[in-house]
Formats: sequence, structure tokens, C-alpha cells
Amino acid sequence: MIKRLFAKAMLASMVLAFSLVSCTDDDSSYDFAPYKGREWYGLWNGDSVFLKLTSSEDAVLYSSKGIVPGTTAKYTTHRGMFPFSEFALYFDSVLYNVYYALFDPHLNMVIYGDSFDIRRDTALVDWQKPLIPTVPYNKPESH
Repeated sequence: MIKRLFAKAMLASMVLAFSLVSCTDDDSSYDFAPYKGREWYGLWNGDSVFLKLTSSEDAVLYSSKGIVPGTTAKYTTHRGMFPFSEFALYFDSVLYNVYYALFDPHLNMVIYGDSFDIRRDTALVDWQKPLIPTVPYNKPESH
């Protein structure tokens, strides 16, 4: 009887200790983020352009040939939308603003923005650019 009570007390204290450790685990570093490290690419102005989410809040847009200067921005996630803050690049006298990104039904990333060519445009021109994942998504196994 005493052994049984002792075993139950030990089990209860182990469960309590495990739950306390998992609750006190500091998540302020945001080392885990569902999209951290993900990268998408596509062709833009004859070059391969990459969008990479380098952390849970930082994004970078860069080119393989250096034609499009690399730029960084902060992002958030909101119901499948990735709003960017101050994400813009200037290339060949055209200012490209990148406002947000969304997944399409095939899990490709589509970035949305507007641009302004100081030589030809009199108003901002809306655009969108689909990008595909550099690494295919793995579907979780169902049990």
C-alpha cells in the first residue's frame, strides 16, 4: 500500500515538474517559428530573386546575380498574410514597394506591391510576383 502511494506521489511530482519546466521555457527568443528559414524564388527582371524569412520577424529579398540589391524588412503573420514594414528596393530608376505576401493554394508565396518608374510613370503601378519554395514542403504523416 505504501509502495503504491509512493509510486503515485512520484508520478504526480514528475508530471508537475515536467509541466512547470515546459511552462517556464522562455520563448522570447522565438527560435521556433513555423516559417523561419523558409525561402521562395522566382524570376524577376531576368534574374533569380529569393525571399527568405530569416527569423520569426525578419525577411530579406535578394538576387542570385546581384541585379536586385538585397533588402531587409520586418514582417508579421496574420491569418496567412505576411505584412511587411518598409520593404522596398530601387532598381534601374524604378522604386519597388513590397507590402505583403500570401500563400496561393499550391503553397507558393505571392508577394504584392507597387512600383513607380520615375522616367515613365505618373502613378504607382500595382504588381504581384509568385515565388515557389526552394525546398518542397513535406506533408506530415497522418496516423
